[in-house]
Amino acid sequence: MLQADGGTRTSAINDAFVTLYDLFQKLVIGCKLTQDPITKFIGSISVGMVCGKKIADLSQKEDNEAEVDMTLAMTEDKELVELQFTAEKNCMI
Repeated sequence: MLQADGGTRTSAINDAFVTLYDLFQKLVIGCKLTQDPITKFIGSISVGMVCGKKIADLSQKEDNEAEVDMTLAMTEDKELVELQFTAEKNCMI
């Protein structure tokens, strides 16, 4: 059973990239590929706003209470790969 404190989308993106990287390295070492097809590394993070406070790497509680939350995935060269966001609530102060 998956247990996470929020950020499951970013975890999935990061884990999938690392898994593909590891696979391609094994295929190159095993002479199944002549070169690694990965040319740039990818990373992902969640960011959001909870009661007007900007937060990076949201916890599950923060994600559930966020007025806005966003998943951002980029290459090492800062090229945008994915941008997904929602505006869910108004903060009651």
